[in-house]
Amino acid sequence: MCLLTVKDMEKHLKNLHELNEMHQTKNALLEYRRGLADDKKTLISEITTDIATLEDKILEESQKLKITEKSIQESLSAIPDKVIVTAARLHYISGLTWGEIAYELHLGSEKNIKERFYQHYKKCRIGTKEDENV
Repeated sequence: MCLLTVKDMEKHLKNLHELNEMHQTKNALLEYRRGLADDKKTLISEITTDIATLEDKILEESQKLKITEKSIQESLSAIPDKVIVTAARLHYISGLTWGEIAYELHLGSEKNIKERFYQHYKKCRIGTKEDENV
C-alpha cells in the first residue's frame, strides 16, 4: 500500500525546489561578499550572518526532505510498473518535470506519463480519500 498521498509528494517536490532556491541565494551572497571592498566590513558581517542563517535552514530542510524522500520511495515501491516508478522518482525526488521525463524515457507526452502514474498510484491507494481529486 502507498504510504503518502500525491499531495504529500507534491509538497516534497515544492520543498525540493525551495531548497534549491536557498542554495542559489546562498551562493549569490557568497559571490557578492567576495566582491566587496574592505571598507564595507559591516555589510560583509551582515551578509556573513545571512549566509550562516541560510546554511542552517538548508541543513534543516535537507534533513526533512530525506525523511519524506524515504516515505516517497516506500510509497512508490507499491507500484508494479517499474517504468512508472522510475518516472515518479525522477519527478518527485530529482525534480524533473513530467515533460522532461516523458522525453528522456521516450514515454510519449507529458499527459501520457502523468496519467499512467496517477492510474497506478490510485490502484495502490484503494479505499483512501486523499487522492480523489487528483
